[in-house]
Amino acid sequence: MIYLKLAWRNLWRNRRRTFITVGSLFFAVLLAIVMFALLEGVYGNMIRNMAGFTTGYLQVHGNGYWEEKDLDLAIPVDEALIDKLDHTKGITGVMPRIESFALASTGEVSSPVMLMGIDPVREDAVNNLQTRTRTGKLFAANDQTAAIGEGLATKLSLSVGDTLLLLGQGYHAASAYGKYPIAAIIDMGSPELSKSLVYLPLNEMQRYLSMEGMVTSIALMSAPGMDLQKELKAVQASIDTTSYHVMDWTEMMPELLQTMQGDQAGNRIMIYILYMVIGFGLFSTVLMMLTERQHEFGIMVSIGTGKKQLSRMVFLEILLLSAIGIILGTAASLPILHYLDAHPIRLTGEIADVYASYGFEPVMPVLITPNVFLSQIKTVGLIALLVSLYPIIKLLRFSVMKALRS
Repeated sequence: MIYLKLAWRNLWRNRRRTFITVGSLFFAVLLAIVMFALLEGVYGNMIRNMAGFTTGYLQVHGNGYWEEKDLDLAIPVDEALIDKLDHTKGITGVMPRIESFALASTGEVSSPVMLMGIDPVREDAVNNLQTRTRTGKLFAANDQTAAIGEGLATKLSLSVGDTLLLLGQGYHAASAYGKYPIAAIIDMGSPELSKSLVYLPLNEMQRYLSMEGMVTSIALMSAPGMDLQKELKAVQASIDTTSYHVMDWTEMMPELLQTMQGDQAGNRIMIYILYMVIGFGLFSTVLMMLTERQHEFGIMVSIGTGKKQLSRMVFLEILLLSAIGIILGTAASLPILHYLDAHPIRLTGEIADVYASYGFEPVMPVLITPNVFLSQIKTVGLIALLVSLYPIIKLLRFSVMKALRS
């Protein structure tokens, strides 16, 4: 305790040096947390948009379905299974779906599209379809209308009330043909999906494809930052694995994972540079402190203070400086992150076009989870510990005579 008191008092003997060091750590921690939260938020938003509108974070389907994508491998709608999944720990959304492909036409223009039969209530709870609807109104469960993405509406020159013709192949190679009024035009959040996705009510999709009482998959969602592997095991424990198969989004969308990993490599370099700045900034302060206090250390050792005791005191000084900077930087980041969470950054111009070219929504939300703070606190704390090794070694090899002459 006495060393802690001495270390605390020593910090305020040279207030300017203390304020400079704490200030540099403060801004470094603040910048690191905000940068990390933005990066995690961007990646999380990419995954959520793609997974929410297509595969889900996890997906339950029949054995062999994912490899073949064959409607004949569809599974029956099992309300008991859906209810069990609804009550599985970590699962926040359960969406039975039918996925297929068709040729969409307006009579003059045609385009291949991805069809998805959905339960509008369950889907809206996960993907906020009502909020994302730009014109019109999302269909109800028993309607015989369609909802399309903004990109497809532009591509086919469609608006609410126009009719979309769909031609495809149904269950057991049955012909599938339908005419559907456009009930809603939706912002899908992904430019690629926006150009190709058509929603139909699940009941109508079953009729259109001649597969009443069947679905191709059950998409599952969870809260951001959750351990997917743990949830996957929980889902596997809830189902009959001889009839059903569970996959996570990294298996179903390896291209997205590879794109993110490539992008993360560049971002890691930026964060490592920031960590180097933090480390060298703290090290320069320690070096300056040791140089300025050589005479003081010499007197302390000459009157009986042990070198180990001296190094312990300086070690505590560095830890206190680091703790103050980390605490203040973390506290200052909270209101900034909450503001960015409520008002995410919308990208415009060429940057937005680059995001769109990769099929991602041009928006930069933040992800606020304990890991965002803990990872940066641990890293900066580790840097402080490594920097503190230098004065410890230096003081243990300390020359009293040389210090007293300085």
